[in-house]
Amino acid sequence: MKVKLIFPSMSSEIDLLGGRSPVSEVINRLLGWGRSNYTPPLSLLMLAAVTPPGIEVQLVDERLETLDFDDPVDLVGVSVVTYAAPRAYQVAAEYRQRGVKVVFGGIHPSALPKEAALHADALVLGEGESAWVDLLADFQRGALQAIYRGRPQMDLDALPFPRRSILPHPEKYLTTKVLTATRGCPNTCTFCSAGVGLLKKYRKRSMESVIAELEQVPGKLAIFFDDNIGWEPEYAKALFRAMIPLHLRWYGELSANALDDPELVDLAAQSGCFMLGVGFESISPQVITSIRKTQTNHPERYAAQIRRLQNAGIVTWAGFMLGFDDDDLGSFSGLAEFIERVNLEIVSLYLLTPFPGSVLFRQYDRQDRLLHKDWGNYEPADGACVFLPKQMTPAQLMDNFLALQEQVYSLKAVLGRLRRSPTWFSMGSLAALHLNLESRSSLPELRKKMEAYKRQVFDNYSGTPAST
Repeated sequence: MKVKLIFPSMSSEIDLLGGRSPVSEVINRLLGWGRSNYTPPLSLLMLAAVTPPGIEVQLVDERLETLDFDDPVDLVGVSVVTYAAPRAYQVAAEYRQRGVKVVFGGIHPSALPKEAALHADALVLGEGESAWVDLLADFQRGALQAIYRGRPQMDLDALPFPRRSILPHPEKYLTTKVLTATRGCPNTCTFCSAGVGLLKKYRKRSMESVIAELEQVPGKLAIFFDDNIGWEPEYAKALFRAMIPLHLRWYGELSANALDDPELVDLAAQSGCFMLGVGFESISPQVITSIRKTQTNHPERYAAQIRRLQNAGIVTWAGFMLGFDDDDLGSFSGLAEFIERVNLEIVSLYLLTPFPGSVLFRQYDRQDRLLHKDWGNYEPADGACVFLPKQMTPAQLMDNFLALQEQVYSLKAVLGRLRRSPTWFSMGSLAALHLNLESRSSLPELRKKMEAYKRQVFDNYSGTPAST
């Protein structure tokens, strides 16, 4: 029996993140990173790991390689995120026309099972490892069911390590040393769909298990895919202490309140952390309150938290979203000033996207504020406004979003922030320059996408902001 696991792209086109500047290419080689900024689809590697012996497993990452629909296969599993759902449905249709059964898993099917069920023979909802084993057994005896609900994995140490051996082109990834130390995020942010169908309870692997996996996988660059590696500070500190002898360089994400703990930050630096992703989301206290993030985010502390990271030699990769109901046209200039003032080394700017499964999606759908449900445009980094904002028009939101990107990623602004940061002349600063240059090089294509989207979706829209 042969199973093909597929991570679909947004289209059938291979995307090696082309268009890099020559300087960015040189920096990438100096850092010793792989040929792209992509990382392996960890969820599919976990499904492969729990697949019983005797079943052949092939992985196809459509971002990096062409999908051969005529390659003989018995069963296809597709991991579906919202923005790639249209492509996933196309892929499924091709296989089903050939008589091959298709299984969907991932956030999008868990959020919209009725829709996903129209395009697949079976769905796996929630955490997939236990359900996958049951599904394969049913398929082999000709009794495949329509819905499988994963049982939450409470003992993470009982799971095998991801099966990285099935990666056909490991050299194409940024690194293959990707892993999780924890699962779950108890936060209830209104914009987030990451927890749909999943257990919110925070669960932790043992130190021994995490360290064993880090030691087993080649390479010195590690990336933690945890939703929030710092949610339980004492666990995070113990993990960082255990990592110090490994002499790794690593990146992960945590919430802003974890940065109030000087010991945690210092131990992260000692363990090889060169960059941390932090979802600051907004500098507006009103926005933070409205999105239910006051438990972790306090805008009046941001500057001190960022400086604590920088003084420890850790670059801050800050994430912000724009388009909330409390945002107005002044929010863009206010955020630009803050970014410059605190010398943020890397900034990811996102246009608010109400993903299926989130509180905001249900709210906007109920209020008739969704412009459409064309999931291919539900990609926040692409700057497509898919809803009616409250204090500006969709076009104003998109235009100001693009202008902010061009301001933040200008060469003068990037170099100025990097030079003024205490992390200057560090590996993190070099990585920040590389990532900023890539963001800058993508702006012309982003502008084209946004203009095409505006013509397609709301050139005839009256432009009146939502009143709800």
